[in-house]
Amino acid sequence: MKSYHFRLARLTRIRELEEKVAKDRLMLALRDLRRAKAMELEAKARLASLEPPTGQVTIAEIQWTQDQAQRLSDSIRICHNNTASAQLKCAETRQAWSEAGKKSSVLARLDARSRNRWREEAMRQELTELDDLASSRPTPAARP
Repeated sequence: MKSYHFRLARLTRIRELEEKVAKDRLMLALRDLRRAKAMELEAKARLASLEPPTGQVTIAEIQWTQDQAQRLSDSIRICHNNTASAQLKCAETRQAWSEAGKKSSVLARLDARSRNRWREEAMRQELTELDDLASSRPTPAARP
């Protein structure tokens, strides 16, 4: 009997590669999301650590503090938008990875079924050959 060959082996390899690429893209998107969240937390911490001037203060010091608070608030807003877009990107890449995994697993199941059928056929052929050999051997009583 000839050796096993899955007729969709190339497609299976392509689908597995697509799944790996989708997983890598998801990992990159998750890394970007972690970075965006860290930057947002850092911006919030900088705003929280901004202290108003104490003692005798000038109008310029008050104005500087207000301007700094406004810049930090803008920075937080930008970081929040970046985090939201990173979350959206993660959701999209997770969906793409899931779909690639489904396509890959369908082919893997087809390969497993095909391999099992091939194995069963090989076993059947082997048993048939053994039966033929056993039935074609002369019996001990028939020997001269």
